[in-house]
Amino acid sequence: MPIFKTKHFIQHPTLMVALLLIVVAGVLFFGLRPKGYDYSNRVSLIEESGGLQFEKYSIAYTQPFSAPVVQQLESLGEFTIFLNFWPQPDFNDGFGLILIVHSGDDADQLVIGQWKSHIIAMNGDDYAHKRRLPRISFDISKKSKIDKSSSGIQVALTSNQAGTRLYVNGRLVKEKPKMVLKVPAGDGARLILGNSPYGRAAWNGNIYSLALFQGTFQENEMAYDSDEGVSMLHADEKSKASPVLLYDFKSMEQGRVKDCSRNGVHLDLPESIVPLKKKMLTFSWHDFEADKGLFLDVVFNFIGFVPLGFLLSIVIIQSAQMSVKPTILMTILACFLLSLCIEVAQAWLPWRSSSLLDLVMNTIGAGAGVGAGAGVLLFRPR
Repeated sequence: MPIFKTKHFIQHPTLMVALLLIVVAGVLFFGLRPKGYDYSNRVSLIEESGGLQFEKYSIAYTQPFSAPVVQQLESLGEFTIFLNFWPQPDFNDGFGLILIVHSGDDADQLVIGQWKSHIIAMNGDDYAHKRRLPRISFDISKKSKIDKSSSGIQVALTSNQAGTRLYVNGRLVKEKPKMVLKVPAGDGARLILGNSPYGRAAWNGNIYSLALFQGTFQENEMAYDSDEGVSMLHADEKSKASPVLLYDFKSMEQGRVKDCSRNGVHLDLPESIVPLKKKMLTFSWHDFEADKGLFLDVVFNFIGFVPLGFLLSIVIIQSAQMSVKPTILMTILACFLLSLCIEVAQAWLPWRSSSLLDLVMNTIGAGAGVGAGAGVLLFRPR
């Protein structure tokens, strides 16, 4: 005779409560587990040559820009960014953010990032390029455009009303006359290197120097000096431009990378990665992609809450002696609130994503479990 029978099983409240607690613990564990994420910040200084080395879990950022810096950025009708860096040749972890100026709105952010072997500059968050927003890029796998003897790649990105140009090691490699990039300057604007403000778009590579200038430069001022490194550190002497931001990554001040411009916007290297901005219950049709990953995510979020709804409905009926209809509503509401708490908590965890779709599928799964539990109680043998 079988030891386990539904009739006997559901008539043991203590056992049901114990199973319910186990299921709740499992839901919390799988909802909040790190998934192998190392929240310690792995950015490090390159002491000999000067620079920052970014590994899989890294970030560096400034504090929000002061009012004078914001005023300078607001007046930038044209700008030039000089970036001397060395990327991972074939980056396979999605879209990694090398540099980002973020003011709170992802749609306005200025981005220089890497996707596979492509270095991309754009405004906005169209990382997968599904919305076909303007971008300018070059492929670092095309060796003819990159000086192999250099210690890094010097990128000069310049943009004004006449369009946007991209120089690599002093050579013009791409030009888009109708594309105008902007540096965001809203409240809370800051510079972030090696990751996103959410801590979920890490980039691997080295950054040796970085500067943001007001105005654009002549082509002969984009020349790259492989012996001296990046010549842009002296660009303000060749022209009358003054840098808004300037980092050689050799100067430190109170544990921070010193900004060599007059503005003193120093870079912080925090010990751990904490999201600078939170996203809660996100869902975007623009980034929606019906693939295997989405299918598995939907299935797991549905199945994960079925046993919770099943057990909780039975426990409520047995302990509170409630009828079926109020039990169904109370159980679904309780499961919804538990899922909501998990999704809200995920907004503070850089290794997780707070998703509206997850909340919906959790609630539907709980509803299915509640229906199964109510059915077992209603139709079990008396």
